[in-house]
Amino acid sequence: MDRICAIVCAFYGVARPDILKARRGWRNDPRNTAIYLVTKLRRDTLGQIVRAFEIQAARSAAVTRMTKRLANEPELCKGILKMELTIKKNQEQT
Repeated sequence: MDRICAIVCAFYGVARPDILKARRGWRNDPRNTAIYLVTKLRRDTLGQIVRAFEIQAARSAAVTRMTKRLANEPELCKGILKMELTIKKNQEQT
């Protein structure tokens, strides 16, 4: 999870605290991306993800939002795929 968060932070140019806490009324793409990638690429339990990201609502809401956006935003999709490849490459190196 740390690697995924680090890659997402580097991609978006944000600090880790920016993706770990929710902010109401603000679309936090880095946070939603991190939750999406953790859900897609890892086998963490819902409880682990809720604790890591201090999620108050269901994690599925963030994943659903990102999935819908990926279908309509090709540039976002390219960015997500780039981060996924980086994450997978890092996993192979360890």
